[in-house]
Amino acid sequence: MKTNWLLKENLDLGEATNIANRLNIEKTTVELAMSKNYRTPDEIYSFLNPELSNLHDPFLFSQMEIAVERIVRAVNAKEKVLIYGDYDVDGTTGTAFLYHILKKMGTVPDFYIPNRVSEGYGLTEAGVEYCLKSYANLIITVDCGMGAGERVKLLQKNGKDVIIIDHHEGTGEILPAVAVINSKIENYPFRELSACGIVFKLGQAIFERTKMDKEELWDYLDLVALATVCDVTPLIDENRIFVKEGLKVLSKTKNIGLQKLMEKTRLSGQKLSPYQLGFILGPRINAKGRLGDAKETVNLFTTQDGEEAAKIGQALENENNERQKIQKQIVQEAEQEIKDVSEVIIIAKEGWHPGVIGIAASKLADKFYRPTMLIALNGDIGRGSARSIPEFNIYEALSKCKELFSAFGGHKAAAGFTIKKENIPLLKDKIIERTNIKVLVKDLIPKIIIDKKLSIPLISEKLVDELEKIEPFGCGNSKPMFVSTGLQVIGYPRIVGNNHIKFKVRGDNKMGEVIGFGLKEMLMGTGEYIDLVYELKRENRGASSKIMLYAKDIDKNGKRS
Repeated sequence: MKTNWLLKENLDLGEATNIANRLNIEKTTVELAMSKNYRTPDEIYSFLNPELSNLHDPFLFSQMEIAVERIVRAVNAKEKVLIYGDYDVDGTTGTAFLYHILKKMGTVPDFYIPNRVSEGYGLTEAGVEYCLKSYANLIITVDCGMGAGERVKLLQKNGKDVIIIDHHEGTGEILPAVAVINSKIENYPFRELSACGIVFKLGQAIFERTKMDKEELWDYLDLVALATVCDVTPLIDENRIFVKEGLKVLSKTKNIGLQKLMEKTRLSGQKLSPYQLGFILGPRINAKGRLGDAKETVNLFTTQDGEEAAKIGQALENENNERQKIQKQIVQEAEQEIKDVSEVIIIAKEGWHPGVIGIAASKLADKFYRPTMLIALNGDIGRGSARSIPEFNIYEALSKCKELFSAFGGHKAAAGFTIKKENIPLLKDKIIERTNIKVLVKDLIPKIIIDKKLSIPLISEKLVDELEKIEPFGCGNSKPMFVSTGLQVIGYPRIVGNNHIKFKVRGDNKMGEVIGFGLKEMLMGTGEYIDLVYELKRENRGASSKIMLYAKDIDKNGKRS
């Protein structure tokens, strides 16, 4: 697919030179940090060297003190505590983490995870009924609760104190809970925490107040890193610290369930990155919540029994394999319905699994570069999942058609909704009528955002060393993307594997070695001049290593130079 190359605007290069000299780092590294809005020497140093000591004070949450006091009182009085979590990675890891914190305090809590298919999200009717029948006096929600004012009120009225830990946007209502801890609704220094990340902040506060050894708290950063990556929160500020340190903890995790899951996925002993968390571990952890009972996922993270952990790990693997089959079938069936790619893709079908249509929609949105909505029909009711492209706010679009839905929610990139079958034919027309999508998609093609134009002689071991300090890469902290123009292809480019190319280039009298995965159709001849967009990566081969240019796009005509 054709792409647009967008080069970020030039920065104050004089200031970048001064900071580079002061910190003894490459000017390119400073410019990359400045493009991410780190501007002073101190900010850039902290960005390149994230440390646990830089985490914010947890008591900056306005109701943290109230929450800690109530939890400590419950533990001391031997009250029963129930954790009410969500069924995705963020909810299950957050529930498990809080379970471990409370257990360290001296109590063994109960927990409840709603069934995605039969109950849906949040404080469900069945979930509230479970809470009311429970002996628990204190209920702590994790990754849900913000839109459940009436049900929180019902619980409080029946003698159940509720603490809400959530990271979803509030509706503006004042929730009748003992405490609400949510980085999105107050002046906490960092808004973009996952729910599990907020559980970590609660843990920090509890450990500080009860004088427990905070070194034991760091052991659970593996769970926080998983949630932070899999919930696609931006890897900046505290999230950056959580993931950087959490990857280290995960590589030698004490969590028996994670040990077994990593053995099953052959990740044990490997150097881990957000990729393995988001695309290998995450789908397996999510699989139970999509197809089965996510309580088993919490059991995986809390068990001390290796045999039980291995059994659950195998069940997750089986569920994930089944999820992949269902997803593949939904994508194929949806593609058969797409005759022409118009402004927005909306497809409804009886028999689709409502727990899988979201990731199927994501695949189609990526392939066709259009907002995509898939709707699983069950009689006269459809449950829909929407995935969008960066240029189009899908939640805002649904908000403009809200009279069509029985319920809806989400954010800019993804949303879910319930709709009557009779309203589905109106949905596409209303979106086109009430948004700018018709104008937006007319000439819309994917964009590659380029951080810096780079000459080949500036590529060095020191630069690559410093680029590795910008890791972990992910949402909000993308891999640096470079462009070099007017490069001459030298030697003999060749096809490697089934669909990849490998070749050498020369620019400003220095050579570079390039590999382009999936770029077979761009194979060029010796002596041609090209413009190249690429990432830099070190390839280790035994005791030796070399720097490779990982091609992302190639202009064989050199028109962009």
